[in-house]
Amino acid sequence: MKSNVTVGPPIDLMAYSNDELDVTRYRRFEADDPALVKIRTRWDQVLRQAVLKLPEIRFSAPRAKVRTEEESIQLVEPTQTEPSSATN
Repeated sequence: MKSNVTVGPPIDLMAYSNDELDVTRYRRFEADDPALVKIRTRWDQVLRQAVLKLPEIRFSAPRAKVRTEEESIQLVEPTQTEPSSATN
């Protein structure tokens, strides 16, 4: 797991229904589990896409030794339109 180096396989996943304490679904992901490899790959892809969609951060020149966050950082929404994902 790239987001937290202290968490790694095996990963146990358990699920149960509302108002029920019986575990009805259980899955253990070992390090070489193809499903875990697929999840990691997809997670990496969508995380990279999300970072690319973040607004641009512009820094202004420092005016004084003490400044507020509003004075030093401006968030600018992207001006590019996203490409259409529809295909024929």
